[in-house]
Amino acid sequence: MELREYEGITTEQIHRTLDPQWNLWTDGCPGGESPEQVGARLDRVLAKAAGHGGDVALVAHGHALRVAGARWIELPAAGGGRLRLDTATVSVLGYEHGRRVIQAWNS
Repeated sequence: MELREYEGITTEQIHRTLDPQWNLWTDGCPGGESPEQVGARLDRVLAKAAGHGGDVALVAHGHALRVAGARWIELPAAGGGRLRLDTATVSVLGYEHGRRVIQAWNS
């Protein structure tokens, strides 16, 4: 199945008609990026942001921001599936005792 065939189809429709076990966070999109590839892409963004030397704002699609949160705290990209993120919220990634932490999420 091509990625384009998944566009515009809800998870419920995919489960009912294509693959009852499909999970975006662990399976990715057929014909598109794997979760590991998305994680690697967000790792590059986070490295650039961390190297900036000051505050940085990231604005992106909610799924990408969820992966960014997961990767910031060293979870696999699939960990983003456990970080609910509503529309127009603010999240803050930072440090505590030199370790990366989520200071605020979905505020």
